[in-house]
Amino acid sequence: MRSVRALALALLLLPACARGGSIDLLVGQDAGFDAALPADATISVSLDAGTRPDATACVSSCVGRTCGDDGCGGSCGTCTTGTCSAAGTCSCVPNCGGRVCGDDGCGGSCGTCTTGTCSAAGTCSCTPNCVGRTCGDDGCGGSCGTCGSLCTDTCTYAGDFDCDDGGPLSDYSLCDLGTDCLDCGPRTAVCSAGTCVSP
Repeated sequence: MRSVRALALALLLLPACARGGSIDLLVGQDAGFDAALPADATISVSLDAGTRPDATACVSSCVGRTCGDDGCGGSCGTCTTGTCSAAGTCSCVPNCGGRVCGDDGCGGSCGTCTTGTCSAAGTCSCTPNCVGRTCGDDGCGGSCGTCGSLCTDTCTYAGDFDCDDGGPLSDYSLCDLGTDCLDCGPRTAVCSAGTCVSP
């Protein structure tokens, strides 16, 4: 149909509208078109400059980047620790200022506690424990007590001029250590598993 040819002609003229504007085709009776188009009809083809694709549109890119700007004002991500470098990678500087234990801010360690536990502030805290202990370490570097000398005369043979407690230089081992003080003199106990015992 001739009307189709007229429309095709209008479409061919679209490049002329690339800068915005319109083209009007006046179709008269002497143009030889059929009744599909009314006499003296006008075909208007327009292209709004505001609808044209923007050749300067920004294309974001995060290739090789885990943080920072995507090139279009967006973000490629954030760093959970440290700071984002200009290259888009997360970098971290360990910080142990005032800390003797715990995390250094970069996933490393500021140290460990030899006793007790590490607090959130990076200091070692310890609660002494002497339950069931009369001597020895309290678990925090302190003491639960010391063992003194053993000197009693509860031995049956105390005072017979023979040392009978079985300790060093004793004559006999007839009594517990330190129970024949008259004949053996004071004995010193030792701490074993938190309890004072004879050596």
